[in-house]
Order: sequence, then C-alpha cells, then structure tokens
Amino acid sequence: MKSSVGAGDTARTDPNDPLATYEAGIYLYIEEKDGIKKMTQLEPSVSKQTKTGGVFSSAMTGGLAKIKFKAALSGANAPLQISSPRPVFYFYFEVKNSGLSSNSYYATSPNEFVLVKLDAKSNTREVTVSQANAFGAQSGTMDKAARGFKVEKLGPGVYRVTPQEDLTEGEYGFYNGGGVGPSGGAKIFDFGIRRPR
Repeated sequence: MKSSVGAGDTARTDPNDPLATYEAGIYLYIEEKDGIKKMTQLEPSVSKQTKTGGVFSSAMTGGLAKIKFKAALSGANAPLQISSPRPVFYFYFEVKNSGLSSNSYYATSPNEFVLVKLDAKSNTREVTVSQANAFGAQSGTMDKAARGFKVEKLGPGVYRVTPQEDLTEGEYGFYNGGGVGPSGGAKIFDFGIRRPR
C-alpha cells in the first residue's frame, strides 16, 4: 500500500466522511465519547526483530519439529486502544498506479491483508509469520491467530472492512500476509481492544 495518494470522492469535504478523499492507508471509523463519529488513521508499527522458537525441539527431532519465526512489535499495547468489539475500518488504496509496480509490489485490496490477534508479552506483541522444518517452509500467519473479516467495495480504491465476529479484549493488527518472511520487518497496522470498566 502506497502512502502518498489516496482514493475517495473529491466532492466530499467532511473530514470524517468515509467516502471523502483520504491519503492511502487504513482508517478506523469510530464513535467518540461525545457521540460524533470520527476517522482515525492507523499508523503502522514495524517489527524491529524476529524471534525464533522451537529450535531445540527441531534439533532433538532431527528437523521434524517446526521452527517458528515471529514478528515482534515493541510495547505490550498499541498506542490506539478502542472499546468496540466489532470496529469498522476503511482501506484506501492508490488508484492511478495500482497493481504490480516495476520495482516492488503494492497491495490493491484488503484481501491481501490478514487481521491477527497478537500474543501480548510483558514488553512485546508477537505473531508467527512463518514456520519451517526439514520438509519445507510455510509463510503466513497461523490459523489460530487470524480473524476473519468482511470486505465491501465502495468505490475505486475504497473498501469498508468489518470483523466477521466480535473481537475479544487484546492486541490486534492488519498486515500484508504476502509480504512477510523469516527475515522479519513486518509492517503491522496495530490497535488494541479494551472494554470499559
């Protein structure tokens, strides 16, 4: 997803209208405490490290046990915390040069992203991005971390995305499932859900 040019209707000028023009990115559309619905852009966090698990088990089993590679985000919680169990997101993609680029690949649909629940530790949030054993490697998040979502196309480069089921309390994020490997560097659009006490 490029971050310079967005999509939407240039005739709409309300900054909290989901169909207005926005810079390419992922936005949360949520009702504030004052009852006004507001668009908030999700700023991506980049995994600075990749953790490896299962090395000992793999060595003890002659490579049969899987080694897992995990992308780790710093901090136990995302800066953006919300209370809605089924938040509404809007994805805006660059329209003019969408698709394959001569230099690198840019996402053009929310279906190229994965919504995952991150495993929260004391000072990191982690998700398995690939695993391997003696018989081969598999990239992509594991099913237990993935959460399904519904995609509605509203116009060129504009999509509304909602989880298929209520999300429980915890840390979450969207990332491009095809763009992450054992080398890490995953860009995750993260957020957390906390119920009002």
